[in-house]
Amino acid sequence: MAKLDLLTLLGNAAQALQENQSALNQADSWNGDHGDNMVEIFTLAKQAIQKNSGASPAEQLTAASQALVASKSGSAQLYSEGFAQAAETIQDREITPDNLVPLVQSLLGAGGQPTQESNPLAGLLGGLLGEDSSRQDDTLDFGDVLSAGFSFVQSKNKGQNTISSLVSAIMGTSPNAQSPHRSQSGELVATSLLDSLLDK
Repeated sequence: MAKLDLLTLLGNAAQALQENQSALNQADSWNGDHGDNMVEIFTLAKQAIQKNSGASPAEQLTAASQALVASKSGSAQLYSEGFAQAAETIQDREITPDNLVPLVQSLLGAGGQPTQESNPLAGLLGGLLGEDSSRQDDTLDFGDVLSAGFSFVQSKNKGQNTISSLVSAIMGTSPNAQSPHRSQSGELVATSLLDSLLDK
């Protein structure tokens, strides 16, 4: 399985955020600086990963989390937690196309804390179906798969591509979806990270 480079992934996200910085600032009706904050968040995260270039992906994600702790930005605090959750999700593994979706879910705080027993596919299907991500039963049955498949086909018929459908599912369970500007930036981050799947 092809490994994905964390620095490249975050660089793609940082670039997308920088390209949309002014639009994100305009979307922030609270204080008009969300785009600035997001660019700073991913710049700090990239710097932390560069400083830890020889470390494992989990250690790099932890370093990115720690780099954001001192920031006063509410978004930085969300992403600090998200990077920490992503480190727990990836553990001692390399980042590959197979584990990128759960990593993105963790980074965006979608689906709660990862556990050994949790089923990331169930969480993703729940997001596609608009179900509560906090449900205790993570088992899948044929009805779940059939319903998710139907929802996926519907989203495709509405013109969404595969990545857009995944992003919609992830954002449906993310705390970033609670405000328009954070939802917009979360979609940019998720899309830029998941677009790397198209290159593999």
